[in-house]
Amino acid sequence: MGITLVINTYKKHLKYFNKCVSSIPKDRNIQVLVIIDEKKIKYKILIKKILIKNSIENFKISLNFQKGISSSRNKAIKICKTKWITFVDGDDSISNFKINHKYFSKNYDFMIFNSKLSNRSKTKFYINNSYIINNSQKINLIKKYLNYPKANSLVNHVWSKIYNTEFLKKNKINFKNIDVNEDFLFNSICFKKAKKIGIFKNHKLILHNVSSLRKTRDRHLNLQAKSYIEPLKNLSSIIPLKDRKIHLKRSIKYWEKKIEFLTKLN
Repeated sequence: MGITLVINTYKKHLKYFNKCVSSIPKDRNIQVLVIIDEKKIKYKILIKKILIKNSIENFKISLNFQKGISSSRNKAIKICKTKWITFVDGDDSISNFKINHKYFSKNYDFMIFNSKLSNRSKTKFYINNSYIINNSQKINLIKKYLNYPKANSLVNHVWSKIYNTEFLKKNKINFKNIDVNEDFLFNSICFKKAKKIGIFKNHKLILHNVSSLRKTRDRHLNLQAKSYIEPLKNLSSIIPLKDRKIHLKRSIKYWEKKIEFLTKLN
């Protein structure tokens, strides 16, 4: 049992890197894989110094030559040799997370943990308990999400999840090279393909650095409809055909209103 903790970073995020690394649990089962989306070797040297300073011994560092976050994460999946893989943005940190072997010894396709956002006390879950999702529970979860598809949920982001590497590779699940919602699209495929999902509400995995409204707006200004419609279609395909159209329609309408609101911000 091992877990690869992937940290994606680049020049602008390096000021947060020490805080991120200092939060990593000291556990011999964790391998740290840093993917730097830069070209110059000086960034690799700097990252190595910070890792050693924080007593991180089991690590790898790779440059990704400014190909973008999707390419960086796909590179991490390709070279990952451990059973589990999780993704941490370079400006985030681990939230007092400890590896519990009773979770990691199971053959989940992926696991969902809670998270803490930098502007809130916690992330609100759509569920009240921790359990293994069966197919009917997955359908109900997705229905609930499509009725109210807010951004910070257990469906959207990769930073609250730990994935079975074999599940990703076997199903050829990768990140698409899009500017916004690459993790939403990735997760929508994971939910569609997964047969066994573990949800652990009482364990926080990540402290996520939430973007300002202005930064969020700027990212969504050039958002193409397919970048939210495609993942919504993937998710709606999980639910029975008779309910699919109405849930998809509601979720698309929500996204349209969200984008309209963001574009009107000064």
